[in-house]
Amino acid sequence: MLTAVRWITRFNPNHTKKNITINRDKAPCILDRLPAEVAILMFDYLDSLTLCQLTQVCSASRQLLIQYLCLWRNITVHPSSFSNRHLRRLVGFLVAHDLNINVQQVSLDRTPVDPSTLQLLIRFCPNLTSLSLKHCPRLDCWQILLSLKTAHKQRRLQHLTSLRIQGAFPSERSHTSYAHEMYCYGEIKKILLHPSSQLSESHYALYQFWLMLRSRMLQQQQALEQPVIFRPGWLPEALADFILLTEQDNDTASVQLDVGHCLLCHKHVSPKSTQACLRCTAPTSRTCAQCACQFCQSVLCAPCFRADPLPVLRCSDCHLTRRQCLACRPHLSTIDADWRCVQCVQQTKRRPRWKRWTLRKPIGAPSSGLDHLMWGS
Repeated sequence: MLTAVRWITRFNPNHTKKNITINRDKAPCILDRLPAEVAILMFDYLDSLTLCQLTQVCSASRQLLIQYLCLWRNITVHPSSFSNRHLRRLVGFLVAHDLNINVQQVSLDRTPVDPSTLQLLIRFCPNLTSLSLKHCPRLDCWQILLSLKTAHKQRRLQHLTSLRIQGAFPSERSHTSYAHEMYCYGEIKKILLHPSSQLSESHYALYQFWLMLRSRMLQQQQALEQPVIFRPGWLPEALADFILLTEQDNDTASVQLDVGHCLLCHKHVSPKSTQACLRCTAPTSRTCAQCACQFCQSVLCAPCFRADPLPVLRCSDCHLTRRQCLACRPHLSTIDADWRCVQCVQQTKRRPRWKRWTLRKPIGAPSSGLDHLMWGS
C-alpha cells in the first residue's frame, strides 16, 4: 500500500497526500476481552519487569494491570531479563501509580542487583515483609549490612519478617575471612532483632582474639560430646551479649534469617536446613562450606565429625581449606597436591601488553665484558 501511494504521488503531481493517523489509545485491546480469572492466570507466568514493559504497550493494558493489585504484591525478577535500569523504572512506575504500598515480597535471587538499586527499592517499599537476596553476585554481606543500617536510620523495613541472604558471605564464595563473616552476621542479627549501637574497633579486635581461642579449644576438646561453652571473665558485657546473639537461633524472633552459625566449626555461616549424615544417616543440620564435602556436599553429624572428621583438602594457590569424603577421595588421590579452588581457577592471568625482544649474540662473535649490554645476555 505504501509503495502504491509513492507511485501515485510520483506520476500525478496534482495529487495531495493525506496523513492517515490511527488513534492507538482508542483501539480495542485484546486483554479487555479476556475474563479476569484468565488474565490474572496469564499474568502470573510473567515476572514483574515484563509486566512493567506490558504497561507501556497502550493505555488500556496499563489501566488493566493497575486494577489488579494482587500482581504487584510479589515482585519477582528473572535473572535472564534483569537490568538495574529496568528495576529502577519499575520502582518509578509503582510510585507513580501508588502501587508501592502494596508491595510485600521482593525476590531478587541470582540477579546482579547493585547496592544503590537495593536501597532505592527498600526506600520506596515501606510495607515490605519478605526480602530474598540469595546468591546475588554484586552483593556481599558487608553491603547488605550497610543497606540495613541505612534503612534502620530512615525507619524503614519495620514490617520485615523474612530475610534470605544465602550466598553473600565469604566462606560461600571461596574466601577465608571468618572473623569478618561472623561480625557481619552478628551485626545483621542485632539490627533485625533489637537494634543497638555497633561494636567498637577495640571490641572487634577482642572478638577476633576470642574466635581464635575458641577454635583452639574446640580442636583440643573434640572428644567431648557436649559443645564447649567458652566465656572468659575478661569479655566486656557488650561483646558477651553480641556473642550470645550470634550463637543463638531464636525461632520466635520477628525477623527470620535463612542462615545460621555452623555447629561444627563455629567460624562460618551455614544454611538453615537439614540433611542426612553420611555415616549414620541421622538427620542433622547442614554445615558451612568448609565442613562439608567440596564435591558431593555431604555432611557429618556432630558425634561422627568429632570421632573421625572428613580429610582436609587445601588449595595449592590460596591455601583455602576444604574437605572431601572418602567416596570422592580415590578419584582425586593423584591431584590432591595440585588441587585449586573455584576462585583461583576462575582468575584469568593478565597477559603482558608488550613483549620484550632481546637481541641474540651471533654465532662465532668474539666475547667481551659488555655482552650483557649489547646482546642482553
